[in-house]
Amino acid sequence: MRIRGTARVDRQTKRLIHRLAPGDIAIISHSDLDAPCASALAAKQVAAVVNAQRSLSGRFPHPGPGLLLRAGIPLVDEAGDRTIQQVRDGDSIEIVDGAIYSNGTPIWAVTFCFASASCCSRRESVMGFPAAMGVPLE
Repeated sequence: MRIRGTARVDRQTKRLIHRLAPGDIAIISHSDLDAPCASALAAKQVAAVVNAQRSLSGRFPHPGPGLLLRAGIPLVDEAGDRTIQQVRDGDSIEIVDGAIYSNGTPIWAVTFCFASASCCSRRESVMGFPAAMGVPLE
């Protein structure tokens, strides 16, 4: 998987949404990504979402991450605070087979990158949250 775009960075997802354009890569820090924020990100037609936190902690079920995946938007999860600190708004970001590059410099190795609802479903079943993201298991 190879995705390129302009980074738009903000710890507050609701604040970031107003600055996004189609093709941007949203860099957020949003534990338990909720449906309203995920829907707004999808509506902006971002190329990908990189979340510094876990989009689904398991504390309660919610469909936010599944909404992004059903919209065809890859989700990089648990990228850590270092990503938020190193990437600047407007940086050129590339996500390539297990790594995130900012302006050509590798900044993070991906541990979980969900590019489709079926991939998400497999993780859900392993984590024990079969319906937590609102994506049906296969």
